[in-house]
Amino acid sequence: MSILCLKPIAGGVKLSIQVVPRSSRNEISELLEEKCKIKIKAPPVEGEANHELIEFLAKIFGVSKKNIRIVSGASSKGKSVEISGIDVLRTEEILLQSLKKKP
Repeated sequence: MSILCLKPIAGGVKLSIQVVPRSSRNEISELLEEKCKIKIKAPPVEGEANHELIEFLAKIFGVSKKNIRIVSGASSKGKSVEISGIDVLRTEEILLQSLKKKP
């Protein structure tokens, strides 16, 4: 399966994300046509949601926080995030597993 919100880049992947701040939990909510919808508990105040997003992505993809960089959309809900140290196939696998684990 090819996930449209995911693009290969040198040394990693680029993920197009729609963040939903002030959610009840941190989770991958759904894979939309060209965005991965991610719920984050933190409010969108003073970078709190961005910080929590980076921590969440680092945890689920098993990479260091320094391997995750918000390349666009730092002050909006739509973001492009680069994750180094992981390939597209592993990223797809983790995204799909995360969706299956939803209650």
